[in-house]
Amino acid sequence: MKTFVPRCLCFPHVKLQRCLVNVTAAPGQTVSLPCRGPRDTDITVVEWSRAEPEPEQVFLYRDKKPDPQNQSPSFQNRVELRDRQMKDGDVSLTLKNVTRNDTGRYECRVQTEANSLPEPVSIIQLDVHQKGESVSGESVSGESVSGESVSGETVESVSVFLFIFW
Repeated sequence: MKTFVPRCLCFPHVKLQRCLVNVTAAPGQTVSLPCRGPRDTDITVVEWSRAEPEPEQVFLYRDKKPDPQNQSPSFQNRVELRDRQMKDGDVSLTLKNVTRNDTGRYECRVQTEANSLPEPVSIIQLDVHQKGESVSGESVSGESVSGESVSGETVESVSVFLFIFW
């Protein structure tokens, strides 16, 4: 009797997955909005925008440096990439001294030499509430932000798998 052992080849570069991440903070805190682009490739452009309540540019990186030209004034001098080297595709954004006005939906887009700015890689819902205020049954603390949660909502996922039996 022959035994067939399945072999699986995965083409991860074809995979596009976006999740909604919820981040909760108190006014005055520093938060990290997570986003990861492709690894092992040069990232040429990173664009962070706030889609809600009104569309505006939060942060733009291109030509190997931040480009503040069209940045919304409310984010000037308050945002930067968490890892300026973007190691392993980490293009998370650090937002300092958050206010209630920062509440909204943020989107991260990444461009490499191989693609143009696609649909958002990450969608972040930031909610800023006073210390001690109850949010979805959890209290907002006055300490460092640990209120990051992935809703489990996969907006889009495309993977290519090839199974070969021999």
